[in-house]
Amino acid sequence: MKFALCNELFETWNTERGFNFPRVIEYVKKCGYDGIEIAPFTLAKDAYHIPAAHRVDIRRLAEKNDLEITGLHWLLAKTEGYHLTSPDPVVRQRTADYFLELIRLCADLGGHFMVLGSPMQRNLLPGVTQEQALDFAAEVLQKVVPMLETCDVRIAIEPLSP
Repeated sequence: MKFALCNELFETWNTERGFNFPRVIEYVKKCGYDGIEIAPFTLAKDAYHIPAAHRVDIRRLAEKNDLEITGLHWLLAKTEGYHLTSPDPVVRQRTADYFLELIRLCADLGGHFMVLGSPMQRNLLPGVTQEQALDFAAEVLQKVVPMLETCDVRIAIEPLSP
């Protein structure tokens, strides 16, 4: 069994230059973890704003410290305009498009799992039934399956309380 920890726990370790990945990665490894999950909001405003070179640097830093980047967590946290169960087809398409970028990010970092928690972006909106919400979420996720397969990434849905 391997253990991983999400880097968002160390958000307070930010410096004036951003998230302090070297310190976090060294600490997580020192604590005995095998891997680390990355919360995209710790890297940039959203996944679209994480340059290829930065993705490579993070992956190399983890590899140098013999720490596996297992994938991404808090996929939609601290983002705007995305919602998995929105009745608005434009919002659902925007969310699917963003998931495609998250899949690319996950693969670029060497990860294989994306943990879908982000309760505020999957909660039921007013007037949406649970059945409708499940259909909307399925629609979004079906749109990204080909990219998941291409990149060898899986989505794990985090069970959340109502």
